[in-house]
Amino acid sequence: MPLVWIRQILQRDKLSRHFALAELIDSPTAERLGIDNHPSADLIPKLRRLCTEVLEPVRQHYGQAFKPNSGYRSLELNNTNPIIFLVCYLLY
Repeated sequence: MPLVWIRQILQRDKLSRHFALAELIDSPTAERLGIDNHPSADLIPKLRRLCTEVLEPVRQHYGQAFKPNSGYRSLELNNTNPIIFLVCYLLY
């Protein structure tokens, strides 16, 4: 299936009223390096909770749309950045 079709499907897969899975997993770095940045199925409810309990309230509070810079990053993608790798290692 062409990547454009996959993106269209993901864009329609809303996690909350204003946020789609596609925008949370969008990563130019992952695309450039050919890294799969799709979450496993067990993480979808957690991403949905992030959207409904954090991102939607922030949007409502400020009264304007915004796009999260990074809503989800796979382990492989995190490992491409030494600083992020170190922070994740120390936190987990």
